[in-house]
Amino acid sequence: MLFIATLTILSLSSPAAYCQTPADTVIIDQLYARSKTFWYTNRDSSIFYLKQVEKLSGKQNYARGNGYASYGLGWHEVILFKRFQYLTKALEWFEKSNDSLGKAVALTQIGEIYFVLGEEEKFKEYTLRSLKIQKQVNDYGGIALCYINLGRHFQTRRMYEDALENYKEALDYRQKDGRQQGIAYAQVNIADVYLETDNYEESLNFAKEANANFLFSKDATGIIWSELIIGYSYLHLNKIDSAQNALEGIVNNSFGIMYDHKVNQAQRALISIYAKHKDLKKAFELQTQYVTTRDTLDSWNQNAETQRLANEYEFKLAQQEALEQQQKEANEISRRNTIEYLTITVIVAMFFVILLSGRKWMQENLVKAFIFICLLLLFEFLLVVTDPAVESLTQGKPLLKLLANVILALLILPAHRILENFTKRRLVKSKI
Repeated sequence: MLFIATLTILSLSSPAAYCQTPADTVIIDQLYARSKTFWYTNRDSSIFYLKQVEKLSGKQNYARGNGYASYGLGWHEVILFKRFQYLTKALEWFEKSNDSLGKAVALTQIGEIYFVLGEEEKFKEYTLRSLKIQKQVNDYGGIALCYINLGRHFQTRRMYEDALENYKEALDYRQKDGRQQGIAYAQVNIADVYLETDNYEESLNFAKEANANFLFSKDATGIIWSELIIGYSYLHLNKIDSAQNALEGIVNNSFGIMYDHKVNQAQRALISIYAKHKDLKKAFELQTQYVTTRDTLDSWNQNAETQRLANEYEFKLAQQEALEQQQKEANEISRRNTIEYLTITVIVAMFFVILLSGRKWMQENLVKAFIFICLLLLFEFLLVVTDPAVESLTQGKPLLKLLANVILALLILPAHRILENFTKRRLVKSKI
């Protein structure tokens, strides 16, 4: 099957395939969907398909496909700052392609990174932005994930009632969505709160339900988490043998995951059990594995680098917003000036119309006054129109600006007098 898929992908590498057509984008969408079937079971296969999505989307300039690739690769990335780079790039692609759902899931994941960094305000900002979009598109799974993340926020602050309220809200939406894997994640989070609040029977019940759903969906990460809670619950209920069986299931299998914080926690708990049973050989052997796993996980901790990138990203967003605001203000000023210029033009034109239409019955002095006002408005209007150019040319320096205005006045004055004399001769003479 993999060989056939590889041949299919290689066949797409011909130059003719690089012209984006609906058929091409459908193939990319299918490759992305194929990658998602391996997200929880086979990371390497998932990344293989995502790389093909990235390659084809880049060559065809398919914005949503680029967003898919960046989001998927970010989802799999274990190094935090690299994940942040992938996800912020995905958000940019989804915004370009007007993909609301893609934008929402990227916002959720970026919010999770801010949660890890301890940036509570940024975490809530991104999560609530995502939740708003998810509710607009009725994505039950996405809504549930936002509630789970908010629950984690309250749980870390030991606001357990608020955490449970959000987790149970998430469970309702997961049940509406109907996927067992999603239901399991809501259940395991509820179990985790009950474990922290010493409700061990409730914790055990929810963890077992979650574990059954995780096993059905073959979610290795979920299986490890639920079995860890089962093990801890048994320990607190003083059912040591049951706890040992659950924890050994994690440590001996690991379900294809070599390095994971929850595996590391299971190793530490199991070491304590072996030590109590005086099984020092097993305790020593497991201690070596525990230290290796812990040190490897610590070496992957790139929070400082991620924080730097996050700060740069937020600064770039702030700059972009400032530029957009400046452009908006400039457009508003330009629109206002255009309206005012048109208004002045109409007023000047009205004066000339009144002058020309009423010269037969107006007194000579009144005709001259109208001529003066019309020409004054006309030439002053010309000064107003040329003022931005003068400002730009002189860079706002008072002396240079004064000099430029004097030169303009000297140029306009002869024209003003010629036009005024010509108009008076024509209008006053025609009146006589």
